[in-house]
Amino acid sequence: MQASLKTIPSDAKSIFQYVFAYRRELMPGFCFALMRSLVIAPVPWLFRVIIDVHLKSASVAGILSVSLVFMGLLFFHYVFAVEGMRRISRVVATMSMELRGRIFNKLQFLSFGYLDQQKTGRLLSKYAFDTQKLEIALIMFLNQFFPQMLYSVCILTFLILIDWQLAVILLLMLPLYGFVHFHFFNKIRESHTRARLAHEHLTGTANELITALRLVRSFGEEKQAETQLDVSSYDLAASRVHMHSLSSVLGTFIHVSTQTLSLVIVGGGAILVLHNNLTIGTLFAFLVALPIILMPMQMLG
Repeated sequence: MQASLKTIPSDAKSIFQYVFAYRRELMPGFCFALMRSLVIAPVPWLFRVIIDVHLKSASVAGILSVSLVFMGLLFFHYVFAVEGMRRISRVVATMSMELRGRIFNKLQFLSFGYLDQQKTGRLLSKYAFDTQKLEIALIMFLNQFFPQMLYSVCILTFLILIDWQLAVILLLMLPLYGFVHFHFFNKIRESHTRARLAHEHLTGTANELITALRLVRSFGEEKQAETQLDVSSYDLAASRVHMHSLSSVLGTFIHVSTQTLSLVIVGGGAILVLHNNLTIGTLFAFLVALPIILMPMQMLG
């Protein structure tokens, strides 16, 4: 652990400083994650070629050749994804271990007056549960969000090149989608904070009461202890119900808005196809690309 502590500046106070300190260790895995996205960026274009070129000419050999290229890209995608995840998770696990070591080291130098005011469960939650959530968030950003963002940018650029009119229709819809999504994001963040604090309070209360079971029984305070624990448990349950309800609203909104965008693309594209301004393969490529473009906003929330 001491060797790990030397890799991070002693004055590092934000997760960004921690990530920056580990930039050299994270870079190989991050590059693999980006390559995973780049290697399958041509997928909508391949679908367009199959429909507009080989299907129109009834070329089975052409369809099979493009499919073979598709399978090759998927193979490299698989290899890069596995290797990227392996490397990133290993470094992030080391970062979490180092962070837990710093937390425990900090606790040893806090005043007894401060420690007496804190519930043991709350300190334990900071040490174990919060660092675990941070580890999950880091892996999500490094291995999912940023690669997916690159993937979306590549796909969107491709769509603009093949048909800028339909791409403009899609781009005009995205700001509204993003605005409502981030509106939900703030509410979900507040809900998660309340649930986390309620979890810390329940953990602290349970730890104190379980540790003092002999004392509680000797004074005949079993009922009072049970009531106190039930109140904390109810607060946690209520906060979790609120969080899940809000998440359900967001999930339903994502589904409805995605289907609405699909309808706009299909409707606008169908009109262009009827006027011979768009091919069916291009329209299919847009439908394949739509979920990919929306994914970064969904993941950020």
